[in-house]
Amino acid sequence: MKELVNQYYNDEPEEIKILIKQAEDGNLESQYNLGKYFYKNYSLRKDYLKKGIYWYTKAAENDYPKAQYDLATFHKMGYGFEINYKKVFYWLERAANLNHLEAQCELAFLYESGLGTKQDYTKA
Repeated sequence: MKELVNQYYNDEPEEIKILIKQAEDGNLESQYNLGKYFYKNYSLRKDYLKKGIYWYTKAAENDYPKAQYDLATFHKMGYGFEINYKKVFYWLERAANLNHLEAQCELAFLYESGLGTKQDYTKA
């Protein structure tokens, strides 16, 4: 992994290199913060969007609810992805199961409207 830092992220500021090292060591908050950094700055460099999505996804797959919620939002709004309500539902459900309150509210809406899942007023 050290080679990845040296080759792929060589031109990043030192603070970001430190965050990358922490993220590669499994620190979920660092993975999430890297995702946020690259995603929010994607207009600066072409590859930042891809890097941002990579780190958001890494944190989300490791059950970091903020990353799961943000990925759901990106899929819902079409930010870096095609709009896909099945993926919105998937990520919101995972975040909601980890007690993310906003995800729980939005998940209820999806159940009520039938977006990304079968309509179910009981679960809504």
